[in-house]
Parts: sequence; structure tokens; C-alpha cells
Amino acid sequence: MKIFNAKLHPVFFAWVIISLCSAKFSKAQAKQEMDEYLQEFFLGETSFSQERNEIQLTLKPIFTKCEQRQLCIPLAVEYGLTDRLQIEVEVPYLISSLTERHRIRGMGNVEVGLMYNILKSYRPFSLSVGMNKTLQTAGKHIRAYDNEASWEAYTVVARQLGIGQIHGNFRTELADGQLKLNYGMASVFNFGRCNATFEVTTDKEEERIFFFTPGLIWKQPNGLEFGMALSTSVDKYSDNWSLAAMLIYEFSIFSKKD
Repeated sequence: MKIFNAKLHPVFFAWVIISLCSAKFSKAQAKQEMDEYLQEFFLGETSFSQERNEIQLTLKPIFTKCEQRQLCIPLAVEYGLTDRLQIEVEVPYLISSLTERHRIRGMGNVEVGLMYNILKSYRPFSLSVGMNKTLQTAGKHIRAYDNEASWEAYTVVARQLGIGQIHGNFRTELADGQLKLNYGMASVFNFGRCNATFEVTTDKEEERIFFFTPGLIWKQPNGLEFGMALSTSVDKYSDNWSLAAMLIYEFSIFSKKD
């Protein structure tokens, strides 16, 4: 039985928009700054950019079990040029096992990007836009398991809802002359230093696939964050699953006075 079908896609899309935009905030709430409960989701994006002179290092290994087993270990570096504009670079290392005896490993395609926070978090909601360019830097033996060179533009809208937040992600990717639209919703609920996350993301190849990803992230006062999540799909892809871990370290290279 199909849980999601083509008729439900517009409903899901409309639900995300309504959830993000329909809540009415009081004047007191409008003056409050939206708390950054976490720096990153496991699959989706947060709407918060790095502040000026802040550097964030993110290590996010993801083990995927599908037709073959694959381990992707991406290292991402983000730097805040201003309090609104950040640049980022991601370098992945891939290990893919077709059989027990046949294993492929090597560097994947490098991704570079920009993100701009149009509406800062002290607004009733936060709005960011970004663009990524995937460079075809992987070797020939890796290209079959990594994305081809592509351009991607995305928008992230976030809204505070009680002790939680919801971040809507809308992405348009251009690769091999084909345009692909993906969208998703990521939510976080704050319990002190522990954050519970739940993400619904999509991927469209021959047909649209939905992935559900619950996770836990612990935020430390020294700029460290770490967490784990399990991602599963539905329908005929229900045997596919991914296990993700995340380690983040954020620091400033200059004092705020500088």
C-alpha cells in the first residue's frame, strides 16, 4: 500500500507552507530572537547562517544499506563573511561495496556554495536562500556512486512553534540538462542540551521517494554538537535504510570586538 502518492504531494507541500506562515505571533514574541537550537539537521538545512568570522566544521558519516552498502564521510567547512552571508565547502569520502570482495573507495565530488540569511532570526520567522555547485572532482571509479556535476538553488524558511521549530526546505537542482525539484520538512524540539529532530525529505529519480529521519542531537557549551539518526523510506524501498552520525565544532577566529 502506498503511503504517499502523487495526489498527496500538493497536500504535503501546502501543509508545510501553512505551518510555517499561518501562526500569529504577539508583539513580545516578534521582538525575541529565534533560538538556534542546533547548527545542522542530518539531511535538511537550517535557516541560520554563520555569523561574521565564525567557522563551523561538520563531520557527518552516513552508512546506507540499499542494493549495495555505502559509507559516505563528508567533511564540511562553513565560514561567515558577514552576519548574513556564509561560504561553504564540502569534501566527501566514499566507500561502496558491490559484493563482499568488490569494494570501491575514494574522494567524491566537491561541493562549494553560498548561503544568505535574508530575514534574520529576530524576525517572526527566518528566511535564507543559497546556491551550491557540485564539481566533478571524483575519479571515474567513484562517479557512478556520486552525483554528477550540478547546480542547486534552495530556500529555507523557519518558524518558532512553542518549544520547537519547523524548517521548510525547497530545492531546485539542474544536472545533465534536467531540472529536479525536491522539498522537505525538518522539525526540532528542544529539551535543554538535548534536541529531538524529525525530518521528512524527498528524492526524485524515476519516481518520488519519501524518507523519514528521526534523530537526537546533543549541544555542548564549548561549541560542540553530536548526534545520531536513522533514516528509512517507504513502499518498495522500505528495505533501504541509512544510519547517520554527526559531529560539529564551531568557533570564532576573531573576538567580537574585532
